Amino acid sequence: MTGNNDQRVRQSTRVFYPRVGMLATVRSRRAIISSVNEFDSRTDGIYHLVRLEYIDSDGVPEDTIIWERESHCSLLEPAALPQITSYPPMQTDEFDALARATRWTALLPCLMANWRCWYKESPFLQLAGTNSIYVM
Repeated sequence: MTGNNDQRVRQSTRVFYPRVGMLATVRSRRAIISSVNEFDSRTDGIYHLVRLEYIDSDGVPEDTIIWERESHCSLLEPAALPQITSYPPMQTDEFDALARATRWTALLPCLMANWRCWYKESPFLQLAGTNSIYVM
């Protein structure tokens, strides 16, 4: 009976170790783990030498750390879903701005293609005899 109890405790308190491709937060920066090497120290257990590639443009682009010695580091599984219950919902005006920006970004390639066609066929521009476009 105690064996089953021990297995449940082990399953509920799983320890996540870094794996290649996982997203990590280290030193208040987000990074992708590019390599992981395990080292077994006989006295302290297993250490993980982790090579990180930061996804932001602040500071150094790459770093190598010992995972167990870093404080306040966390991992995010590649297929993890966001925890929407831990944050308040987005304000309405911010959501509207995000939706408009997304629409504009999605439409921009189509608008540019149509703009080029319109520019070549425009009777106004042909009459004016100009080859420059002024976009406001």
